Amino acid sequence: TILYSWEQVSGIALTSTATDQSTLIFSVPDVIQDEDVSFKLTVTDGSNKSASATVNFTIEDIPLGLALNSGFPLALFGFEDAHKPIIRTTTSQLDGSVTTSIILSSFDGNFNIVCRNGSPSYHISTEHVTNDGDIQYRIGPDDTVFSERWFESQSFTLLLPNGYNQTLIQRLYQNWDAVFQFDEFASGYGTINLNLSGFPVVIDKTREACNWPEDV
Repeated sequence: TILYSWEQVSGIALTSTATDQSTLIFSVPDVIQDEDVSFKLTVTDGSNKSASATVNFTIEDIPLGLALNSGFPLALFGFEDAHKPIIRTTTSQLDGSVTTSIILSSFDGNFNIVCRNGSPSYHISTEHVTNDGDIQYRIGPDDTVFSERWFESQSFTLLLPNGYNQTLIQRLYQNWDAVFQFDEFASGYGTINLNLSGFPVVIDKTREACNWPEDV
């Protein structure tokens, strides 16, 4: 059995969960300036041998707005949402691998794009318990709604796709106007609304980190 332990050692205080898992999950607050944060990861194997490494990253203050798009029929109504996209880059002290993440926040959860050494992935994280992994989404100016079944993980608060859908990312990067909807357990639908302006700043940083060409 391999045991994991994460401990924040410096920087602005973050609310962390899954501190005993291989992947750390934490909430990123709005910041008015770039903030450097460090976590220490200690891994212990079955023979009680352990090793530690420090993971450093920066929470960047990006002057961009994220607003609710309430025009899509699947979207919920009656609230306004205003968060900034968060970009963070971490370098592993174990193998030197570099991970860049972009976190797009909305009322019911986050849409996360992660690039590790040029290999991209994405997932949805939510504070609500999900029901069955069914996802519906609309991206761009047309009204086409796509349906997929994603995996539920981390006590049903993470939704992971069954593989990497290049078309989804291409459509998202060409439009940045999207609605993702998922089923919440015993409480209806959860909705992530993305309608961003001035987003090329983030697009360029993510393209560089993911080694993506201009047509992505």
